[in-house]
Amino acid sequence: MQPAHPAGFAGNGTLPRVSGAGGDQLRADAAHPRGADVHGRLGHGGQSGHVRGALLPGDFLYEAIFQKDDSNPAPRDIIYKPELKVYIENFGQEDDNCLVAEYEGQIVGAVWARIIKGYGSVDDKTPELAISLYKEYRGKGIGTNMMLEMLEVLKEKGYHQASLSVQKDNYASQLYIKVGFEVVKEIEDEYVMVYKI
Repeated sequence: MQPAHPAGFAGNGTLPRVSGAGGDQLRADAAHPRGADVHGRLGHGGQSGHVRGALLPGDFLYEAIFQKDDSNPAPRDIIYKPELKVYIENFGQEDDNCLVAEYEGQIVGAVWARIIKGYGSVDDKTPELAISLYKEYRGKGIGTNMMLEMLEVLKEKGYHQASLSVQKDNYASQLYIKVGFEVVKEIEDEYVMVYKI
């Protein structure tokens, strides 16, 4: 099994824009045709990473791990390996941000950004993104909307770029490029990508 790292992505198309800033709850302006709304709790200033009782982004880190073979998934405790837990450990610090997607009262996806030394780190001023959706909600545009909304949040906070890492054979790599990410480094079987804000 290849080293697992967060890079889950799903979707194409768009959802309604989300408004709001700071620690306020964000809500879509209009209903998505399938009923999914994007909300957020921007985890900064010591706020917890919890939204409506769901631990975020911890619940979604495992879902963000690209796994080639669904019949032989990595154990769930893989998220506690040092190279992965950096994505969630002590979440809620000043530079941490998180948005979630909700469908019929359930949190079904999350995107979060933080300045860490992760797989997609490019420097100590650029937040690295991780994104995740439960499988049954992929391919509906929810992930694309969450990504675009997080990029807008980061822009409003004054960041100049955002980064991520994705395995080359993950279909999401082409979707990231479509959103506007550019490959800045290739490492064996993965890309490090940057979005200029």
